[in-house]
Amino acid sequence: MGSFARGADESSKSFYAAYISHAHNGQAVRVGHAAVTAGQDPGVSTTTLGESASTKWADPALAANHGLPVTVHTHPAGGFVSLAPLSGAGKLDVVSWDSSTGKADIVAALNNSNVPQAYQTGPLGYVGAHVQGSTFSSLSVSLGTAPYGLGDKWAVATVDLSTKKVVQSTLNPQPSALGANAASLSGFGIPAATEVVV
Repeated sequence: MGSFARGADESSKSFYAAYISHAHNGQAVRVGHAAVTAGQDPGVSTTTLGESASTKWADPALAANHGLPVTVHTHPAGGFVSLAPLSGAGKLDVVSWDSSTGKADIVAALNNSNVPQAYQTGPLGYVGAHVQGSTFSSLSVSLGTAPYGLGDKWAVATVDLSTKKVVQSTLNPQPSALGANAASLSGFGIPAATEVVV
């Protein structure tokens, strides 16, 4: 992809640029905090790679009542599409946003879509998402009612970005009988359309 000089500390825009949320067309994007150690100054870092590498920091474009995105993918219509937590509730919804214009919208409200939780530890944070054509898909956790997260299940959601139609379903079988927090996520995607020649 490319390389550039890392800044000396958190006051440098490029200090955390190697922590990539998304990469596309010669740009690496990181959504997070400028001051990671203090959890302050939320925003979006965009690093343009190449001979004249540079990093820009921008204020985040947040959908109404939602926090920073936890996944980042290029939206086919421009900007980005992500899972983002509903403020105060933590449940995830699908949002579109563009930090260059400041525009952000809720694409689809998901039913019981969450990051995995660990008993007495809290949110673990890892979920997966992918965009193929006009379909956004995600893998997150549907929280159950059993104690200690034993009823939590991995679930897939797909959203047609054109029609906003949502389909959600828990995986069957589940990777672990001990709940979603007992089986970590290592990757997720959907295949491109394929042609079969007979």
